[in-house]
Amino acid sequence: MDIERISAFIDLLATSPLVELEVEDAQGRIRLLKPGTAAGAPAAVPALPSRPPLAPAGADAEPEMATEGLVLSPMFGTFYRSPAPGEPPLVSEGQNVEAGQTLALIEAMKTLCKIPAQRAGVVRRILVANGDPVTEGEPLFEIE
Repeated sequence: MDIERISAFIDLLATSPLVELEVEDAQGRIRLLKPGTAAGAPAAVPALPSRPPLAPAGADAEPEMATEGLVLSPMFGTFYRSPAPGEPPLVSEGQNVEAGQTLALIEAMKTLCKIPAQRAGVVRRILVANGDPVTEGEPLFEIE
């Protein structure tokens, strides 16, 4: 890998809440860790912005999300439910997941970053469609 590409990965890691970044392609493999973090440590999840209380629920209103079970996007990028086009999604609604299990991928700067479950549970809802752009702190999954 050339130094410019490595510098771009370092900048990506420095400006995101990720603590670890690993990339492998035809040019080679690189693994970066933020100083003072253990390998494989989950990224700190940014706090959700405060939102106004929801209006009383009607018959067709969606249930309110509990913030403790949300998996948030750690970065800006494009959300993907499967590892490659044509392959099945990594997880589906109603599926049991383990802590650390990859739920989805986010692509940023032609790099795919795994989105792990912070805890074991059942995927209650998938809140983003495949291929949609996501922002840092945006809820992606609700796990109960």
